[in-house]
Formats: sequence, structure tokens, C-alpha cells
Amino acid sequence: MRLIDADALKEDIERFYRPLCDGSHMKDFVLNQILTDIGNEVTVEASPVIYCKDCMYQKKHKAIFYCDLFKEWEPLGEDNQFCSNARRRSKDREKDGADTSV
Repeated sequence: MRLIDADALKEDIERFYRPLCDGSHMKDFVLNQILTDIGNEVTVEASPVIYCKDCMYQKKHKAIFYCDLFKEWEPLGEDNQFCSNARRRSKDREKDGADTSV
């Protein structure tokens, strides 16, 4: 499964296919039904992911990450690690850089 912007999809379909309908009632009906079906699809509850590298609890010392929340050391690995407790680092800390002494 992948998340999409259904509103943008509907706008793209409308912009591209509406001119092709040429006033045909059947084509208009089919196009309107497609747009209605897209609008009626189930919406997924999703939140943006905050990766460890962008988390306020993460500190980096040489080649090791330290998580202040879980009090764990982890070797630097993929930049796509995350957890459900992550909180985005403040803008001040981003300016200073994530590299801190631990």
C-alpha cells in the first residue's frame, strides 16, 4: 500500500480528461463517477515519521548514536531508523548541528 494525495489525483484527472468529454453525457457521467469513487475511498490515518537523525532525543558521538529517551547506544546505521516516541529537534539545535558530546 502507498499513500497518495487523492485531491491532487482528482484535480489531475479533471484537468486532463474533462476536455476529452466533448459534452458527451455518457463520458461526463463516467468521469464524474470516477471522481466520486476516488472521493469516497477510505482515508488512512497517517502521521509524518520523525527519523532518529531528526529527533530531539538523539545525540551523535563519533560513529555512535545515543538515544536520551531509551538510554541506548546504537552504532550509526541507516538514516531511516525511527520510533513512535520521536519528537522533532528544535530549529536552534539544527543550527548548532546534531553532533554533541555525550
